[in-house]
Amino acid sequence: MPVPPGFLDFSTNDYLGLAGADIGIHFERFGSSGSRLLGGNSGAAMAFEAEFAQWIGRDRGLLFNSGYHANLGVIPAVVGPRDLVLVDRLAHASVLDGIRLSGAKWHRYRHNDTPHLKRLLDRYAHSHGTVLIVTESVFSMDGDVAPLADIVSVADEFGAAIMVDEAHALGVMGPEGRGVTAALGLQDRVDIWVGALGKAWGSMGAMVVGDETLIELLVSSARSFMYSTALPAPVVAWNHEMLRRM
Repeated sequence: MPVPPGFLDFSTNDYLGLAGADIGIHFERFGSSGSRLLGGNSGAAMAFEAEFAQWIGRDRGLLFNSGYHANLGVIPAVVGPRDLVLVDRLAHASVLDGIRLSGAKWHRYRHNDTPHLKRLLDRYAHSHGTVLIVTESVFSMDGDVAPLADIVSVADEFGAAIMVDEAHALGVMGPEGRGVTAALGLQDRVDIWVGALGKAWGSMGAMVVGDETLIELLVSSARSFMYSTALPAPVVAWNHEMLRRM
C-alpha cells in the first residue's frame, strides 16, 4: 500500500518510490507462455537486455526472473567441483546457495577485509582451476560499500574472476544509478555484474551483464534461466521504462 505523506517506509526495497508509478502502457497479452528457450522469448526482452548492457558499458546482458534466480543460476554455470570461490562473509543467501549448488570449494573472507581475501588466495588459489571472488557492492543490512578497487587489484594479481552483486546499489549509486562499479570506473574489470530490479527500480527481475562468452554460456547452462517461465510482458515493459527514467 502507498506510504502516507510524512512517513518513511523502512519495510520494503522501494528506495525511490517507483513501485506505484503509472507508465501508461496497456497489453493485450500479459503472460509469456514459456521459458525464454522455448516460447517465452520476445523482442521486447532482447531489446531491454541490449539497452541495459550498453547502459552499464558491457557487451551483453541476460534477464533473469529475480536476483535470487540470477545468483542461483550464474555461479554453478561458471564454477564446479575443481574450482574455488572466495566470498564476503556477509554476502546474500542466494550467493551462498549458488556456491553450494556449484560443488566448488569455498571459503568466506572477513567482511570487506581485502588483506584476509589475499591471504586466502595465497593459501588456496594455486590448487584449484577457476578462482571466483564474489561480493556485493552495497551490503543491505549494514549499508556499507565493498572496497571494490582493492578487490579488483587483488583479483588481477592472482588471475581470479570477480562477480559483483549490485542489487542494493542499482538506481541509487554511481552515475545515472549504474552502481558502485560505474562510480569507480571498474565496469571492464568486473567479469560478472549482477543487478536486481526489485529494489530501487520498483519492479522484479535481475540483469546479469558481461562479455559475449559469459552470456552465451549462461543461456545454455544457467538452470534457473533455462527452466523458468519468462517474465510477463508488463514486467519487461516496466523494466524498460525504469531504465529510461534512470
